[in-house]
Amino acid sequence: MHNLSKHQTRRILVLAVLSMLILLGVSFVQAQQSGRSIVPGTPVEGTISTINPAQVYTFSANSGDIATLNVASEAGFALTLLLTDSSGQSVAQLSDSQATGIVDLIGVPLPQSGVYYVTVFVTAGVETSTSGSFTLSLEIESPSALEEETTPEVEATEVVESTEAVETPAPTEEAVDTVVREFSVGQVLTNSGIQVDLRWDTPDDINLQVRDPNGESLFWDSRTTTNGGTFGFDVNGLCEVISTENNVETAQWPAGPVSTGSYEILIYYRQGCEGGSAPVNFTVDVTVDGVTVDTITGTLRPPAPNDFNVFISGFFVNEDGTAENLPSGPYTDTQVLTTPAAELLALPAQDLLQDVPVQGAILNEMPYQTYQFTAEAGEIVSLTMSRTLGSLDTLFLVLDSAGNVIDANDDLQTAINTDSGLTALRLPTADTYTVVATRYGKDIGATEGTYTLILSGQASANLPQNILDLQLPTGDVEITVTWNGNADLRLLVRDPQLNSIYNDVPTSPTGGRLIRDFSNVNCAISPSTPTAYVYWPQGFLLIGPYEVDIWHRNECNDTLPVQFTVYITVAGNLIFSQTATITFDEHYLVGFSVDNPNGTASVGNLGLLGGSETINYQEELASAVSISTGVGVPGNLSGNNTFDVYTFEGQAGDVVTLDMRSNGNLDTSLFLLNSAGIEIAANDDANEGTTDSLISNILLTEDGTYTVISTRYGTIYGGTAGSYTLTLRID
Repeated sequence: MHNLSKHQTRRILVLAVLSMLILLGVSFVQAQQSGRSIVPGTPVEGTISTINPAQVYTFSANSGDIATLNVASEAGFALTLLLTDSSGQSVAQLSDSQATGIVDLIGVPLPQSGVYYVTVFVTAGVETSTSGSFTLSLEIESPSALEEETTPEVEATEVVESTEAVETPAPTEEAVDTVVREFSVGQVLTNSGIQVDLRWDTPDDINLQVRDPNGESLFWDSRTTTNGGTFGFDVNGLCEVISTENNVETAQWPAGPVSTGSYEILIYYRQGCEGGSAPVNFTVDVTVDGVTVDTITGTLRPPAPNDFNVFISGFFVNEDGTAENLPSGPYTDTQVLTTPAAELLALPAQDLLQDVPVQGAILNEMPYQTYQFTAEAGEIVSLTMSRTLGSLDTLFLVLDSAGNVIDANDDLQTAINTDSGLTALRLPTADTYTVVATRYGKDIGATEGTYTLILSGQASANLPQNILDLQLPTGDVEITVTWNGNADLRLLVRDPQLNSIYNDVPTSPTGGRLIRDFSNVNCAISPSTPTAYVYWPQGFLLIGPYEVDIWHRNECNDTLPVQFTVYITVAGNLIFSQTATITFDEHYLVGFSVDNPNGTASVGNLGLLGGSETINYQEELASAVSISTGVGVPGNLSGNNTFDVYTFEGQAGDVVTLDMRSNGNLDTSLFLLNSAGIEIAANDDANEGTTDSLISNILLTEDGTYTVISTRYGTIYGGTAGSYTLTLRID
């Protein structure tokens, strides 16, 4: 990505759209019949309560339109925005996971013409109010409409929307070779050099970064480059010295030879100073050898706490010293395609063969190249995309044949380089997969250059050098977690016999061991990269399911979200790696199973720990087993069956007790929902020292059909399995 602190995105648990709406008691039809349409530029007011747990609105748009949605509520009332198309397919989703009261879904490309649905509901898994009011606003930018405008302000916006150049077909293999030979970075002699000025008029910390065609950067923490570039004053930096008017940050290259090619401009809304919470308008003026290029204008909304909002632009210096602006626009998430997947799948794709490198180039007029390979269900592959020439900040996405994004990566090693890689990508089905090679910013990015792309099969453990330098012992099963900052993360691993290994219990009867010397335990800050490590030595390979639980248990005076990476190695093969972000008191879970003595292993679901909202139980209601008081019902949970659904008829005044007892190595969990699908009780452990679950003496307040969900700790992300008995008692 970029060298400035990364624009972090919080991975959101996306529930199936129709199932979520059923759970919340609303529907698309209701939204249409009530006439609850929203008009761009006209905010609407809404209310969330236990009676109306979600609000649904509609709007119409054309294919290629760019939608921006904003929800504002009181601080402490955390809401989620879900945007879906007319068929119920998710287009985008964003949650207020910090209960700031602000949700900004910025710059979402709309894939088709028609009706879109906006659902607003309370964010799950966050300490928040469950009712309150909000304001919802919509803005739509239409490329076709912008092209007809002629005012200077709109012309600047026209640059933002001139991204239709993305549709230029990616070259065939022969064409790629031609482009690679044509790519070069030259120089031109100037009398006054290059100057880039960012201007704004608010007391907020807005940052400028400029990346030159050679890949060097100028910004507040990189004030010089080897080719003479310098960066000026960091205005309002860290909100320490506040300036409210005529704010200017400058990056410049002196008179003499300057590089020709593509320069990328990144504008960050780093933080609001003096309690600022309003959008910030800014302008960027670029002067090349005394000639000013058209002014770039834009707006950045305030970011979530400990995050950034980013605007991307750029300019191109020609061989004759002339220059012109490049397309501009807001940053879009790594896994969000700015060109419809169908168009990318239709491009001629070069075949990828295992361990055979291919070369390509990403240019402003050609920001995408596609490659294809076939794989079997569950097959594990590795992908690496590395820059070879130029300023290219690589990024790639992996799509299945239906156009779904399976995974993506921007930076393989954040803050070390901008190459991209996935070291253990597990492919869900037998299919032909497409690798979309691109760059940070995709169609509106401005880095260019050549790259090498390599597809490999399941590899031996290849951990980063900073972990290898710790000289940790090796074993048949290895779980490694490394992270940034001073926070104390607890790694807990549960083996197939339900033994848990963690700080307080560093060994297990099955041979598992914890190495915690580098893990910031109890805020004793590690001098090296914080690392927690659990392993079973060679000869101690256990067959069955394992569960990995990463808990952010202490901030240690470091309140920033923690970015961590977890690596799982079985029998010398790296079967899984994942980088994610976690905040205080959150749990991240991933389960895996060792299938045979040869070390063949598979990885299950993974995500942040939640409650019943993580379970798509609605599809099983029609076939749910009806249970009666006093009758024990047997069940069994496994990797393929992570929960069971039961129902019973209850009356107002009934007192209900539910008892779920494991018959083996299952760590049970129970949920009780009323007839409206609202969770009214839950339990994980009945008491200390047991993994059975008990919901005791719950008074029912209304007649109706109640739903019981029998599952395990971690629900769909858990790793334990086994049989159980569920008993209902109604007094």
